[in-house]
Amino acid sequence: MSTPMCWIHPHATAQLPCSGPVKGSTPLSRLACGSAEREGARAKHAGGTKGESSETFLVGPGRSGRRALVIRCSSALLVRVRKLTCHACATFTRLSKFLVVGVTGMLVNSLALFLLFQWVHLPLVIASVLSTEMAIVNNFCWNDRWTFGRTQLSIKRFAKFNLVSLAGLVITTCTLWLLVRHLGVYYLAANLLGIALATAWNFAVNVVWTWGGVR
Repeated sequence: MSTPMCWIHPHATAQLPCSGPVKGSTPLSRLACGSAEREGARAKHAGGTKGESSETFLVGPGRSGRRALVIRCSSALLVRVRKLTCHACATFTRLSKFLVVGVTGMLVNSLALFLLFQWVHLPLVIASVLSTEMAIVNNFCWNDRWTFGRTQLSIKRFAKFNLVSLAGLVITTCTLWLLVRHLGVYYLAANLLGIALATAWNFAVNVVWTWGGVR
């Protein structure tokens, strides 16, 4: 009588494991059944791990979540760029007005100097000081009302503007003297450079200090 043995299909180890040793089986058959059970347990464990990995992947952010994140980041970036653009446009507009007012100040200065020196016959230094102060008053009034949009005049702002303008005059004079005397630059070119430096100084300091920042 032949000994019953556990027959195992090579591709069905995980699905048809041996339930236990068969009565009357030999040690060889019991060893085969034990190997089949261990293979089935390993296959089941591998399948469970794979399923858990799939579930974990499905729980993570999907395509719609990533799209929403990209949209939020893009919207925030666009808002930031729009704010910077508006700020740059406002600064450019204010600078343009400041320069226009500066041109009117030069005209007032020249006209006042001509009248005080030629017609009133004041000494040149006194006529120059008075014409410069007239130009400063002109520039302050226009900048205070038009450039920076203030509705009421302020003595404190006027005093600050005077100090900044006088410092700008010192910058222009010193730049002219240094470039002509020590570097041999043509005096008209040196004067233009001095005016440019003084204008940059006047605008920056007046925005930050005199008018207390851009509104």
